[in-house]
Amino acid sequence: MLQIISGKFFKTEDRHKFDGKGITYSNYSWIKPIKTCVATLEPVDYFSPVTSYVISYIYQIEKDHSGLVRVGDAEIIRQFELLASFALKAYFSENKVDVDCKCRYIRKSMGGIKSPSLLVRHFFDTPIHGKLEETEHFVNFVQKVIALPRNRYKAVLRCIYNFVNALQSVDVNLDLSYSILVYCLESLAQEFDDFKPGWTDYDPDIRDKLDSELCKIDID
Repeated sequence: MLQIISGKFFKTEDRHKFDGKGITYSNYSWIKPIKTCVATLEPVDYFSPVTSYVISYIYQIEKDHSGLVRVGDAEIIRQFELLASFALKAYFSENKVDVDCKCRYIRKSMGGIKSPSLLVRHFFDTPIHGKLEETEHFVNFVQKVIALPRNRYKAVLRCIYNFVNALQSVDVNLDLSYSILVYCLESLAQEFDDFKPGWTDYDPDIRDKLDSELCKIDID
């Protein structure tokens, strides 16, 4: 939905348009609005360990005979949170308690499970003090992702979704987190592997041995 409301697929200017807003929370602390090509991330309270943000966007959809006017706001917010988590290397969620629990520093819980901040570097630090170059990277990243062809956009969002899921489960089941990350890498390899290997790309030691043996074969 986030890519759709950018308007890149619309053929006419005859559209329904609405102001959309959502709330998200994060351990990423920043003091200024971050305006991207599809939405603006604006801090509300940046003095506490968990920062409150308002996500503002223009919801737009083409007018047609189906009568559909508006749908998918929750998915828009979620997709923007995923992009923010990945690009800013921080934890974003619509649930403030969730952010507080995941980013709280606990050496070991009652069940013997360590805090995520002890297992994953940077992502669960509290607070993460933002830098200008990080926010600029986020803006550029969102623009590049939105500009992708539809099938590649969905593949990228799917991988980021699984990546964030892996982070969320790291303090519950480390093996599961690792498996999810491996799945992400395999999915990316299958979706985006346009590389065509040639003979010179193989291991030189093996290639040289095969070359020497193949030269002995009489092709006649």
